This record gives sequence, structure tokens and C-alpha cells, in this order.
Amino acid sequence: MKTGTGGRILAAAGFLFVLVVQVFAQSASLTVVAAKVEADKLTSQPVLAIRIAKESSVVLARLTRGNIGRKVELRVDGKVLSAPVIREPILGTELQISGDGTAADFDAIAKRLLSGGVVEVVVVP
Repeated sequence: MKTGTGGRILAAAGFLFVLVVQVFAQSASLTVVAAKVEADKLTSQPVLAIRIAKESSVVLARLTRGNIGRKVELRVDGKVLSAPVIREPILGTELQISGDGTAADFDAIAKRLLSGGVVEVVVVP
């Protein structure tokens, strides 16, 4: 079966639609490579240390670069873990999430992320 120009145009249009939706949705899903509980070096409070895939760090950098001064929610399974204001672009693959959680809470989230969960980053309108 031969694919004609119409098929290529539809595929290109579909790709552009996905790209446009991602830009206007102001959200991204990050692929987690590693996650564990650590103690914050300044406060000794438990934090969730996450390492994301390089591809996810590029997406996160682009999203945060374009939204300086806006609030962003970091979610796992729809639950907001943290909602900081973006002060500067988030670059690199290492993230640290702090909040009201206990070490046990963060450990459960780390286990969920390591079993295939994703971190959703959503810019708050």
C-alpha cells in the first residue's frame, strides 16, 4: 500500500497540533529517572530529590524560561506536591521538591515515580 501526499500532510498536521497544544496548555510531563528522600542541607527537613531524563529537562527549561514570575504546580497522580513561583529558568536534570510532607510521604511518592509515575508541571493561569 502506497502512502500519498495526503497521508504525509495529515501526519504533519497532527504533529503540529500536538506541538501547539503543548505550547498553549503550558504544561509538561517529566520522565523521572531517579527519586529518593533526602534531608535539606539548610533546614534538615525531608525533601524529594528527583532526577529527570535529559529530554524532560529541555522541555522544563523551555516551559520555565517562558513563564518567569508565574506560579507552577508540580503534580504526581493529580496531587499537587508543590506550587512555587518561577524565579528563573529551571535548567538541568536535578530537582528538589519540599513542602509539608514527611519523609514517609516523600518515600511513597519516590516509589510511585520509580514504578512509572510522572511529574506533571502545570503553569497556573
